[in-house]
Amino acid sequence: MHVFQTLPCLPHFIYEAPVFVLADNALYHSIICIFGIVSLGLEALLFIIALVWSALKQVKSSTMSKKTFEMQKKFFIALMIQLFVPFLLIFFPMSTAWVMILKDIHNQTVVNFGMIIISMHGVVSSLVMIIVHRPYREAVMFKLFPKKSVSVEVSEKLSKGRKNRLVNVT
Repeated sequence: MHVFQTLPCLPHFIYEAPVFVLADNALYHSIICIFGIVSLGLEALLFIIALVWSALKQVKSSTMSKKTFEMQKKFFIALMIQLFVPFLLIFFPMSTAWVMILKDIHNQTVVNFGMIIISMHGVVSSLVMIIVHRPYREAVMFKLFPKKSVSVEVSEKLSKGRKNRLVNVT
């Protein structure tokens, strides 16, 4: 078979087992890679254009204050950082796979490493979201390192019959 000749160093039992090959040329794989790269690029571009257009429209119509615009600007920068993570973790392995297919290169180590990088996308995206956005970061830090509450004795002299009482201040 043509497939066995193109793949290097296969174990002997693979030659005897039944094999299903979906496509033996690069066209099918190239179409999938191109579709993935183009869809990721369009998604990022449309997202950026929509955010910038909306913010500029609100600033020009004076429905947004300067302080709100500055807050949105910080939020936009955080979103751009958060959007850059899928670009790195999905685009580069897909591009590498596409080049390997077009050049007819088979390197299982590179394929495995690409799959590991793509599978880390969910965890890394969540961590970046926590790091980049201040409310999430503060909430996580509060849960991991809670501040201890302090008891303070407050003296009130409202009447002769009342005594001091204990008030918790956090």
